[in-house]
Amino acid sequence: MKGKVYSYKTKTKGLQWGFVHDATISTKKRNQIRKTGYSTEKEASSAMRKSISDYEAGKLELSDMKVADVIQLYLDYAKNEGKREKGTITNYEGVFKNHLQSLKDRSVKTIKQVEIQDWQRELHNKGVSDNVFNCCVKLLKVSFNHAIELELLQVNPFRRLKAKQIPKKHRNRFSIEELQELFSICYSEFKEYYCIFAISVMTGMRVGEYIALQTSDINLSTNVISVSKQLTRNDRHKPKTLSSTRDVDISDELANIIKWHIDTFDIKDGDFLFRADEGGLLYQKWVERKFKRLLILAGYDENYCRVHDLRGQYVDLMHYLNVDIEYISKQVGHSDSKITSKTYSEILKCMPVKVNQALDSLIFPKSSFDNLSSYG
Repeated sequence: MKGKVYSYKTKTKGLQWGFVHDATISTKKRNQIRKTGYSTEKEASSAMRKSISDYEAGKLELSDMKVADVIQLYLDYAKNEGKREKGTITNYEGVFKNHLQSLKDRSVKTIKQVEIQDWQRELHNKGVSDNVFNCCVKLLKVSFNHAIELELLQVNPFRRLKAKQIPKKHRNRFSIEELQELFSICYSEFKEYYCIFAISVMTGMRVGEYIALQTSDINLSTNVISVSKQLTRNDRHKPKTLSSTRDVDISDELANIIKWHIDTFDIKDGDFLFRADEGGLLYQKWVERKFKRLLILAGYDENYCRVHDLRGQYVDLMHYLNVDIEYISKQVGHSDSKITSKTYSEILKCMPVKVNQALDSLIFPKSSFDNLSSYG
């Protein structure tokens, strides 16, 4: 790190000494830390060495820090330490670039609440959506809380910001008969999508979880899928929460469908269960497009239901079958799965077979897909 000691003269104190050294707080802007008022060159040199040491230890000089510096400090940390999903980082970088311009150059030391209110009014006048505004709020709060953890700040100037309450949208669900019809159409028209659709409805797994599956993650002798990875923007990584890493019980019929898929599409041992047409990793957008085409063929509007809503459909089916809520939470990887496994261990031992037999009877009452039943 570059720095120098220099002398200057004052009318009252005569010859004085000061120092200046680099302080690259953000990746795009180089700042400097400067101090004056030392009586000797030795005193100034000693103070500069301590300042550089403090800076490198993470004790930044606040007088030169801007809002942008604090945010960039957090984004670098989140990316380097893997504290956020790739998609979340991309969203944060987007709002940082496009919706925080009027705050970026504000001094951390002197920013006022009226300036924050002006920024909120500016976003409102631009017609920014509630979701984008909430993303801005979350980024500002988490960035400044991170600076407080590093002992760079004592107070978060954005602590009073409140996210907007977004009313829950009504999500359409399919009846049992409608699901049976969708399964029939999907097998007839989109065989490459049939196994994906079945896993979505019959397990409640997230899209990023099942498109990241490899054959080694599936034990067809015990009817268990092990979820240990997810695929986000072509990046296969660990799930964002500990509870998302789990074993998912599957039914006999779903196991048959997976066997059929592996044989029909010549999936090799250790390969991904699902591949794009050109052999690459499967994108979530592909899954969404196929589902919309399925909806249209079945007579629905393409926006009648999202792929992610099939996760809720599974939970509804479990409720319909009077399945214990703790078992449902374990299956879908909700955050209370640890409590579930400890408190309801006896329930979980006998639950998988009974539940999945009931689910098969509900969706495939007469094993109507005879062409798959031979895979046993």
